[in-house]
Amino acid sequence: MIEFILWLAILYFVIMFGASRLVMPHLRYEPVPDEIPAEMMKQISALKKKYKTKEAFLKGAYEFVVDRYESKFMGAFLYFHRNFWRDTHKIWHHKGVLACTVLSFLLRVMLVKSGMFKEDEIVNTHSICGPSIHQFLHVKVGKKWIYADPWGACHDVKFGEYGGWRVMAKVKEVVRKVFKPN
Repeated sequence: MIEFILWLAILYFVIMFGASRLVMPHLRYEPVPDEIPAEMMKQISALKKKYKTKEAFLKGAYEFVVDRYESKFMGAFLYFHRNFWRDTHKIWHHKGVLACTVLSFLLRVMLVKSGMFKEDEIVNTHSICGPSIHQFLHVKVGKKWIYADPWGACHDVKFGEYGGWRVMAKVKEVVRKVFKPN
C-alpha cells in the first residue's frame, strides 16, 4: 500500500510540475506580446510618470494589478478555462478572478512594456500551494531580486514575498478554528 501511495505521489508531481507546463500557456515561458491594448499602454505610461525608479515602478504596477483583479484560493480550478487565456486584450478587459499564472503574465507584460525592465530580468517562479502549482515573479532590480506575487497579495502576502506554502498555512489555521473540537 505504501508503494502505491508513493507511486501516486510521484505521478501527481510529474503531472503537476511537468506535464502541466506543456498544456498551460503561462506556466511555461511566454514572450511578451508585441501588441497590447491601448488602455494598458496608457496605464503603463501613467505609472511611469508617477514612479521614476525601477523598484517604485515594480511596486506601483504590482499594486495596480492587485487592485484591478481578484484571486481566490483554488481559483485556477474553479475558473479553469481562464488559465488558457493568451489574448492580452481579453485578459486586460476582464473583471473578476484570474489565476496566479495570468496575473503574473499581466504584471510581466506591464514591466517589459514600460521599457524599464528586460525580459531576462523577470523570472517565472513556482512553488507548491495545496494541490496545485503556484506561480509568481522574481524580478531583478539593480543588484537585488524582489518577489512579486499579485495572486498572493489577495491572501495577505506582502510585496516582496510569495504565496504558496504561506497561503496554505493560513488556510489550515482557518480550518482549525472552524472545526475546533469542543
